[in-house]
Amino acid sequence: MTDDEFIQSQPWLSVARVTPILIITLHSTRGPTTQDLQYQATKNWMQSLGNVGERSDSDSTPLWGSSTNRIIGSDGQMCTAVPDDRYCTYGAGFGDVGSWAVDHYAINIELAQATNDQPFTDATLERCAQVCADLCRQYGIPPVWLDDVDQTAGPVPSGITSHELTDNGTRLRKTDVGKMFPIMAFMDMVKDGMELPERVQERVQALEDRQAEMLLKLDKVLYAIQDLQAALNAVADILILSPGDARAAWEVYQSGQYPRPVWPPIWPP
Repeated sequence: MTDDEFIQSQPWLSVARVTPILIITLHSTRGPTTQDLQYQATKNWMQSLGNVGERSDSDSTPLWGSSTNRIIGSDGQMCTAVPDDRYCTYGAGFGDVGSWAVDHYAINIELAQATNDQPFTDATLERCAQVCADLCRQYGIPPVWLDDVDQTAGPVPSGITSHELTDNGTRLRKTDVGKMFPIMAFMDMVKDGMELPERVQERVQALEDRQAEMLLKLDKVLYAIQDLQAALNAVADILILSPGDARAAWEVYQSGQYPRPVWPPIWPP
């Protein structure tokens, strides 16, 4: 997938990557503005001289700042702020002492969300799922949701997660992507986007089941038409009979012994 935009972030927000990409970490923007302006505001922050988390003691050179690889807006628009061959100096960093940094192994994606209680737009979720599916295929990341990223254990896990589910997120009391993120539905979209054999088979089976259901309904309609045709034939026979014969014919039909016509019907009988 071609990125919508590419922006030049401040140089201290990324470092050349030397470790494999194993994790996709999702974040919420939650800047002090409306949902539709989150995308542009986050882009601006990535280019801001004020985005500095720490400076060198010797010459005040910026050392790191809050960073991300991708930003996805409320309309599904996306930009790359840090290319994949570089990792973010801070998206989801270290956990406790002696832990490894999530950023060293992760692609970070910021999703437009103004507050923790605001739903993500369908456009945001759909674009994110497409991007995650592409990244999973490209880097061999399994399409699984990581509920708990233990940064003290090894080996480093591989999958998709959110900042709040990392040790770093727990330590900093992060809440993104939060309760409004539909994990199960999102992961279904990711798997569909990857066109995994089992997902293709599920869709084929669903289509076959639907086809069988429609054929059963069609059989019922044809059966009802045959019943109607039998009734019409009976009425036509009665109309040309004498009163006595007509009464006898009608009694035979009501008894259920009237022969059903072949299908398709031959008219007139």
